[in-house]
Amino acid sequence: MIYLFVLLLRIVAFLEGTPKIISFIVVFSIIGYSTIKRTPFKDFRKVSKAKLYSFLLIIFILIHGLIFGIVYLRDFAVLLTYWLWFVFTYTYMKEKTLEEGLRYVFFSFLIFNIANYIFFEMYYADQKRGIN
Repeated sequence: MIYLFVLLLRIVAFLEGTPKIISFIVVFSIIGYSTIKRTPFKDFRKVSKAKLYSFLLIIFILIHGLIFGIVYLRDFAVLLTYWLWFVFTYTYMKEKTLEEGLRYVFFSFLIFNIANYIFFEMYYADQKRGIN
């Protein structure tokens, strides 16, 4: 299931317009449910430094974008989804070994790169040949 999140995040980042918002809501709810299910509520008030710093980084990126450009809802949706994916991955990998973590990184990059290649072949492959 955790590898499916990588593919879904790539699809959310690729889409535009209304399908992006709908896919964001679906992916956000799936990852949110999985994160809440894995988070222990007894020490829910204690926030780790990694989660806090990653959330602050997203806030600074949005503030920077507001000052120097235009921030669209799609940008906020992608950043929020990636932050939630980070929190889920952090809580999921906390009890795993180094080998399991490296295997996850390897397969995640493999899925991400295959998805990028498929998107490129579907929409931009003819540009190399000069076909418009």
